[in-house]
Amino acid sequence: MLKCKEEASIERWMKDNEENLKEDFERQMKEREQNRLKAREEARLEKKKELEEREWDEEMAADAIEKEKTRELAEWEDERD
Repeated sequence: MLKCKEEASIERWMKDNEENLKEDFERQMKEREQNRLKAREEARLEKKKELEEREWDEEMAADAIEKEKTRELAEWEDERD
C-alpha cells in the first residue's frame, strides 16, 4: 500500500514540475554547449599561436608558410571532430 502511494506521489510531483524540469534541462544543455564551444575556441587559438611562434624554414616563401599553417590548423580541427 505504501509503495503505491509513493509511486503516485512521485508521479504527481513529476507532472507538477515537468515544465520546470524541462526548462532546467534546456538551460543546462545550453550552458554545456556554450562551455564546449568556448573550450574549443580557446584550444584553437592556442594551436594558432603555436603555429605562429614556430620557426619555419627560412627558404620557404611567405605564402607557402601561410598555406602550411592553414593546412596544419585544418588538420588539427579535423582530428578534434
